[in-house]
Amino acid sequence: MNRLTLIATALAMAALPAMAAPPEIRWARSWDEALKEAKDRNVPIHVAVHKDDSPDCATMAGSVFTSKEFIVASKNWVNVYCNRDTANGVAKVEGKDVCKLFPAMGCADHVACEKAVSAQFFKGAIAAPGIVWCDADGKEIGQFQGAMTAKALLEKMAAAVKKVGPGLALDDWLAAIGHLADGDKAVTDNLFTAAILAYSAVLKISKVPGAKTVVARAQAGLDRVNEQGMLQFQHAQEKVAAKDVKGAREELTKISATFKGLPAAKEADKALAKIEEDEKNKRMGDGNRR
Repeated sequence: MNRLTLIATALAMAALPAMAAPPEIRWARSWDEALKEAKDRNVPIHVAVHKDDSPDCATMAGSVFTSKEFIVASKNWVNVYCNRDTANGVAKVEGKDVCKLFPAMGCADHVACEKAVSAQFFKGAIAAPGIVWCDADGKEIGQFQGAMTAKALLEKMAAAVKKVGPGLALDDWLAAIGHLADGDKAVTDNLFTAAILAYSAVLKISKVPGAKTVVARAQAGLDRVNEQGMLQFQHAQEKVAAKDVKGAREELTKISATFKGLPAAKEADKALAKIEEDEKNKRMGDGNRR
């Protein structure tokens, strides 16, 4: 091995730590996870296949993945990092074994991703880096083997975004997923007012392109909450039928406050109005008899 080769190899190896993804880029931990998220958000998928000993991979990770423009744009698609090499080892983060270079995932994750995409998109050996851009269903739109500049890759991904159609940006999707989780937990804990607030927060983005899936989940959550409200309403109606006006009024008032904005609350309000009307008529009748 001549002196120039040794220098080149040393420089390439020295650049390897730069392959760690910046924290601003969010990488899916599996191909299945990427597909699910892409469908939920109606966004394309960007697949990066790397090797530890590739200078081009190190260059891309150190320039493309750290580009502010790329980081911002990456929120409009799903990113998948694939690498079958594990020589860099693992680290402990919050008691879990994670990849030293990519602490957002375990080494097994990026190895599994590499196996999944290499069989699907590449035939034979992959010239690292390998880059694929796909639609929201994981169908290939295009690919490139070799290094790309941030500008060139951004142009390809912008075209993929146009092909897939308007999607839900990462920050909006993460916020919606958080609200859905809060709503589901609140339902489990019988905190129905909190559940309504959480699910309703998702409905606020109903007009945002690509929000159809999360909005549907939020509406389904509200429907489940309303079912609980209607069960309580039926119980209150039984008290009305039994002439337990005080008990019925208390339950209906609680339903109106707890399930505000839902059909159950509207039914409770109508029932309360009916009770008040009946009570008023009864008082007038008693007065006329006197």
